[in-house]
Amino acid sequence: MNLLKKTGALAIALTLTSFSASAADQLDIIVPSGNTGNSWKQGVMFHKALQNQGFDSELHWTKNCHTNNKWIKNNDRAAMYLISANKWKSDKYRKKCDHTPALTEDSVVSMLFLRSMAVCVAKQPFNNINSKADFMKWISQKDKINIGVSDYPQGMFVDLEKQFNIPFNRVDFSGSSKVLKGLIAGDVDMIYTGYTKREINTPGVNCFATTAGVNGTEKFIDIFPNWKLNEIATFAVMQGVNMNSDIKAKAKAALHKMLLEDNDLVKYYGKSHIITGSKMEDLGMSMTNFWKTVDTWISLDK
Repeated sequence: MNLLKKTGALAIALTLTSFSASAADQLDIIVPSGNTGNSWKQGVMFHKALQNQGFDSELHWTKNCHTNNKWIKNNDRAAMYLISANKWKSDKYRKKCDHTPALTEDSVVSMLFLRSMAVCVAKQPFNNINSKADFMKWISQKDKINIGVSDYPQGMFVDLEKQFNIPFNRVDFSGSSKVLKGLIAGDVDMIYTGYTKREINTPGVNCFATTAGVNGTEKFIDIFPNWKLNEIATFAVMQGVNMNSDIKAKAKAALHKMLLEDNDLVKYYGKSHIITGSKMEDLGMSMTNFWKTVDTWISLDK
């Protein structure tokens, strides 16, 4: 009798375990960019956080917009990926790629993050740039500025050339990590990049000004009052694919939960002074703001 009870209990336990595993919601993370920079790092953290929440989740590196579209066409797994306003603009107009499905209120899972941009110099020999006055003194001694960027519009420094009456020669790198390496190597005088803990913590780098003046930096608008980009930040959303309304709602809840509670993500965004997810929505940010940012980037190529 005891043996029968034990056998029955084991069978029930196995059934419940099997049901729980098979009933796990499926939600993947796609990374349609390089596999060494900030987008990849975030993708890895999103994927891990989904697994920690009990999702059946896989991580897919799709490299770029074109191959991302092919992956979506050939797969029916629910997935999501981050896309910023500037990347959307670059994909459409420079790389001739329309994201499929298109970004709409219905397809986007949530606002993802709003990150200040930064201008940075190498600490040696420019470690005295800690204020607007320091920068003005430094740039007054220059007859040109070589500035490192990655995948930004051609006309973005026209206003600065007018302000300082010297050429701003852009030096393009394939990815933000290479922009930073170029600064450290002395290939450029200055860089324009996203402000993350990588820029904050890299020895030898001084990011003295940011969009919002975060972390004790100068505000762009105070140093560059006529620059069209002095109030622009990296505006990113989380795009969903192959989602019905039920999994989209669960994806949004899971994303907001991880942005508030996952240790790795909280540290990553917190140290970079980045506003995320539900906090953005509490401030009234929406796809309207995203498309306004896109329009600003587009206007710089005209």
